[in-house]
Amino acid sequence: MRIFVCHSNLDSKFVIQVASLLRSSCEDVYIYEDRQQANESFLVTIDDAMQKCDGLLVFVGSTFSDWQRREVAMGVKKQDLQDLKVCTVFIRQPDGQYPEEPRGLGAFTSHPQLWLDPGINDAAGFAAWKIMQSFGMPLRPFDGLPFDPNLFSYEKDIIAFFTKMLSSPRPDNGSDRLREQNDEVKEKLLSGCPPEWPKVAYWGAERNAAAAGDDSYVVAAALSKYHKLEEACMIKNHLFFPEARSRQDFYFPVQGDDNDGILRIAILVAGGIAPGINAVIDGIVQRHWLDAKINHYDALIYGIKNGVSSITLRSKTFIRDEALVTLAPNEAALTAASESFKKGHQWIYSAAHAQEGGSIIGTSRVDELIKNKALLTGVVDALLGKGIKILYVIGGDGSMKLAHALWHSANTNPVDFTQEKKLSVVAIPKTMDNDILWVWQSFGFLSAVEKAREILSILDTEVKSNPRLCILQLFGSDSGFVVSHTVAASGSDQCDAALIPEVKFSMRGLAGYLKKRMCERKKNAPSAIVPSGFLVMSETAIPTDAICYVDEEKNTPQDLCSDWSFIKNRIQLSDEDLAKIARKINLSPEEKEAIYIFHRMRRKGQRIQGQTSDTLRSAGLKIVSRSLQELITPGDPELTMLPQPDWGKLRIVTNEPRHVLRSIAPACSDIIMGQRLGTLAAENAMAGYTDFMISQWLTEFVLVPLPLVVLGRKRIPMQGMFWKSVLAKTGQPADLDTIGELPEMVELLTQ
Repeated sequence: MRIFVCHSNLDSKFVIQVASLLRSSCEDVYIYEDRQQANESFLVTIDDAMQKCDGLLVFVGSTFSDWQRREVAMGVKKQDLQDLKVCTVFIRQPDGQYPEEPRGLGAFTSHPQLWLDPGINDAAGFAAWKIMQSFGMPLRPFDGLPFDPNLFSYEKDIIAFFTKMLSSPRPDNGSDRLREQNDEVKEKLLSGCPPEWPKVAYWGAERNAAAAGDDSYVVAAALSKYHKLEEACMIKNHLFFPEARSRQDFYFPVQGDDNDGILRIAILVAGGIAPGINAVIDGIVQRHWLDAKINHYDALIYGIKNGVSSITLRSKTFIRDEALVTLAPNEAALTAASESFKKGHQWIYSAAHAQEGGSIIGTSRVDELIKNKALLTGVVDALLGKGIKILYVIGGDGSMKLAHALWHSANTNPVDFTQEKKLSVVAIPKTMDNDILWVWQSFGFLSAVEKAREILSILDTEVKSNPRLCILQLFGSDSGFVVSHTVAASGSDQCDAALIPEVKFSMRGLAGYLKKRMCERKKNAPSAIVPSGFLVMSETAIPTDAICYVDEEKNTPQDLCSDWSFIKNRIQLSDEDLAKIARKINLSPEEKEAIYIFHRMRRKGQRIQGQTSDTLRSAGLKIVSRSLQELITPGDPELTMLPQPDWGKLRIVTNEPRHVLRSIAPACSDIIMGQRLGTLAAENAMAGYTDFMISQWLTEFVLVPLPLVVLGRKRIPMQGMFWKSVLAKTGQPADLDTIGELPEMVELLTQ
């Protein structure tokens, strides 16, 4: 596709950024600043470019120049003669307003209109994605990641999507194939979902052609419907994963490279800690040292101290020598090594720490790296500069994206793509939220759930002995696996409600349910004068009516005022009552802004990415706990027939044991699982497999292509039996939301 870009020079800086991203997916993108010839008139230049284009992209900013009107007129004339796709982007101004549609644009027979706030995170990338969607074309991102980070929330949905793709028409031309799809499939393809089931990258055939094929696979699903008919057979259609098994042929170490005959490996831990990290590290170290011993070569295994924070510094990327520790299994193994090999390194023995919690090499968050091309490229250069051949990334869903982005940056169109410059990247999943796709249960998850259940039981003793309403906030930045498993494992009548991000609830709905529950408790135990109860909530379980408890309508951002009024009418509280509750909650300015941002995201169907901010976490807990104190009051006509506790004696306490759960020592199962994952990751990395995540799937250990892992974050299916079992345990209604769907608004191109 050839796109002509019409814009004002006042918007050139931003428009040029967008155009540079569009070029990766288009045959040509004409922008005046790049093409004007000194010996050619402006009219000749734009007329020639307009004649060659089949797409017109119009940016409307603070001014719409006469030259833009001329270009639009040329586009209208061309559209009358032949097919010309048109897209208009309105750029939000510093005063928060959007420009009006200029005269002349209405002459186009059809043109999608997008409203863009250039102040959002990665505005240029987001705009490029939406623009290509409007033209009916996918955008090829520089990092290999889909632009929609939440394409899927459940592995069965991914399998169903690719099964549907297999049964769809397959024209030779990619654009024709895209046009053949229904809207749902087309939307996912345009948002970055690969059209075919990805395969694990394999370099082993470069060393040994006979080793090119793998004959041991694990199918993606064991359900009979995928295997009854030959045309639906998963093996036939390649919907499977290579088994993570012992290998006979190895790609690493590469003989004759420029690395002093030493295989250099790096391990990076990203995100929060979890029980079992050190066991994974030990598994990697043990396997590499054993292979080096058997095959008589040296392997240097670096631990990157404190994760990516040791690599990045003020947007410049490098690795300081003091940021690296060198790992050996134990003192005996190091003693057998040569003195020249041991000299000049800071050694840590991995086996001595495999049973400990935390991370012996530290960790840090990776959010700043994702979607930053310069930093990604710099990290790759820094790793290659140290002679690293294999990088192991241990982390959560954001770290899986980082691992794939690093591999894509290193091995897709690199400047110097020689065998010696290749970087193999392998990922090991670590998540307390248990929200990584294609992972049955992450190591440390059940240990955290066990500790959370123990804390719940201890607090339940307090609640029953000294009656009050306790709110326990656990992990769950985008999913409720920790909360739901903890509640499912709790004792009878210990927990009244589980609040998770997947299920909407309002404070009015929650308060009404809890009042009824407390009255029933009083009925069953007449001596229970003081109301009591227990809630367990995820850190982003934010009520749908939250913005009404943040501040008065006059202080609410202009774009949210209509929502504020609509919600206020649904919850049937006066302005005075809402103002009183807002004063009681008393959010900081940062917490208020966090709630407003979350509300905008949820309104557009977007979800939290990566780590939950401390401000959103604290704001959610304050809204739930402090508004309940005001909403659970006497006078509910529906409850007049039930005995009433003394509502004036209601006391609410909160507890947040997040860091306690992260820091516990691993259980035996975590240690065994961690070492298996580390050992198998190393085994298959040495065999030449790369850009994969090691995982246990359908009881077997497998290599999952990272392009499949980064298609979303796992969530609890609301219609599944597991969530129904949680509802049965708590007794809460399936629907605690009293707000419903908000009125439709003009969709703005914002994140």
